[in-house]
Amino acid sequence: APGATAVPWPTAVPPRPAYPTMEPRAWVGGSARQTTLQLPEVVLALDLAAHPSAGWPALASVVWSGDDDPDRVFVSVYNPYVHQWSHARQVDVGASHLGRYVRTVAVVVTGSNEVVVVWGMSDPDFTDNDPPSGIWTASSHDFGESWSIPQRIASDCRMVTDAAASADGIIAVQIICPLARQVAVPAMVLRDADGRWHAPERLAVPVWMYSEGALVISGQGAAAQIVALTLTGQHAAPQAVLMTRPLAGGHWQVSTQTLSMPGLEHLGTRMWHVRGLTYDRCLLYTSDAADE
Repeated sequence: APGATAVPWPTAVPPRPAYPTMEPRAWVGGSARQTTLQLPEVVLALDLAAHPSAGWPALASVVWSGDDDPDRVFVSVYNPYVHQWSHARQVDVGASHLGRYVRTVAVVVTGSNEVVVVWGMSDPDFTDNDPPSGIWTASSHDFGESWSIPQRIASDCRMVTDAAASADGIIAVQIICPLARQVAVPAMVLRDADGRWHAPERLAVPVWMYSEGALVISGQGAAAQIVALTLTGQHAAPQAVLMTRPLAGGHWQVSTQTLSMPGLEHLGTRMWHVRGLTYDRCLLYTSDAADE
């Protein structure tokens, strides 16, 4: 219009609003961000557990050295009395050194404030099984300030897929034990409330060497059950292997279910991820991972 000021074209894009637009604040019942682990190398695996009633956590990690040195297992524990995390301490010492090519760890917390970490180990040349691969464990009763001497609880097994603990200290660990190249079976290792570990129970179900798994303890008292799930099916139809047994003892019940999902007829080399949780009932859920 005559006398009007022309608008510059193209008009400038207005500045974006600050993100997030909500004022940052802690969630109800939560805490501010805290540093839990300060580690010098690449973290390859993490596992988190919490006290069954008090809720304070423990965090285990596998660290890749990036050179010819063995990978390492570090654990940090939150002390609810001083409201601080312990220093990250290496637990795979001596003969229990993690080695290479095996990067699995699981941690649990019992009702008596005991933190138990379990990991698999192998030597750098894993083809000759010398020294033999194995599953090791260590525990702490002072919120991660000191750890017990590592104890071997399984031989000729190298993968830890998951672990769970009951409130009274019974621990169940799901592991993978090789039979031949790329072929393995799931196995269970149990610990009594008094700290005594039992020999692993191998289950006659073929799975992939690097199968993912999840394990929970569901129910209480005489109704308590160990429920475990392993995913397998490399280069074949994906399958879920479900394993259940009363916590008090008995035989394992094993069933296999083929997973049918359009476009996911074959599991990739990175497999899937599976996790479990309990709340009135047992829940196991999975997510897929790409080949590349």
